[in-house]
Parts: sequence; C-alpha cells; structure tokens
Amino acid sequence: MPEPTNATVGISVHTCVGGVDAAVREVLQRTPEGIIKNRADVEQRPAEVQEKKRFGDLAIGTNMGRNHKGAIATINDRKAGFLWMKKVDERTSDAVYRATADLLKEEKECRHAITGDNGNEIADHQKIAQELQISIYFAKPYHSWERGANENRNGLIRQYVPKKTDFKTIDDEFLQLVANSINSRPRKRYSYKSPIFVKNQLLTKT
Repeated sequence: MPEPTNATVGISVHTCVGGVDAAVREVLQRTPEGIIKNRADVEQRPAEVQEKKRFGDLAIGTNMGRNHKGAIATINDRKAGFLWMKKVDERTSDAVYRATADLLKEEKECRHAITGDNGNEIADHQKIAQELQISIYFAKPYHSWERGANENRNGLIRQYVPKKTDFKTIDDEFLQLVANSINSRPRKRYSYKSPIFVKNQLLTKT
C-alpha cells in the first residue's frame, strides 16, 4: 500500500475537545452503572505522571469508523507525542485490550501509566494492567480535556483517515505508515523536533 499523503488520502480534521460531541460520546460509552468498575481516578496519578517529564506515561483512545463500524485503537505518549495505532474490527473491551497489549509489548522498559476516558471499550483495564504491568487511570466523566493529548492526536489522525472513512478499506500496514508519518512530523511544541526524535532523546537520558 503506498505511503499516505495529503493528496492521496485527503484532509479532514475533526476534533471535539471539550465540546458537546465529546460529552455525548462519553455518556453513550459508559457502563450501565455509569462508571468503569474498579477504576483509579486521574487525581490518583503520581506526581511524576502528572508532570509529563518522562517517556512512557501514555493516553489511550479510539477513533470510530463510518457508521460506527470498526475502530482504530490509539495510544500516544503524553511527553513525546509518539503514537501507536492498530485497527480493531469491533469497539469492544476485549478487542481494545488485545490491541493495547500487542502495541505495547515491545516497550517493556518504558511502560509507566496509561490514562483513558470512561468508555466501555477500556472496561478490561485490569487485564491490560496485568498483561503489561502498567498503572491505568481514568479522566473524570465529562472531562475529556484531562486526556487532551490523545484527543489532539486523534485530530492529526483524521488528516489521513477522514471521519467517515470505511475502515474496511484500511489495514494495519496503512496505519503504520500513518503513524510513521505523524511521528516524523516536526512540532512547534517540541521546538520543531519530531516525536520520534523527542522519544529517542528521552530514552537516551534514562
């Protein structure tokens, strides 16, 4: 599959950070009890996680396909902005658990914490935590901005995978090309360094 470009896959950025869409989405995705079971609140994160000074403090989320069919599991590092992505056929907790375990299995030396929203797709957080030996925390309901790094990353992904894309037309090979492209793009917030450069810089210091 050819490398994705703005010309070939189109530009369509759709973000809803702090907006009505984000709030409605969280209401629809929460468990029948209204909250994820055995969740640890974002306020319980250690100071070193809050400060975003190291590589390995992550945010997790999903991007939905057209007509809510299929999804992309996304994980990004909150300090470096480095992105991992994997397609899931169904937006279920088991599918997201398996995708997360697969994406992070090679990052053994730098898995510290994951922050997610309150969607049912992260209901298997205890399995993720046990599999990867990582701590998982949840933003407060209706507080999507507490995981704004991942929401902003989803906006970048929409530049390559527009919101109404039929996910039957994409695969993990394509998503890896997209992730490579995003991770190689210079960012103003990093003094025009790329996420992959910042990641390597941080890991060299550890």
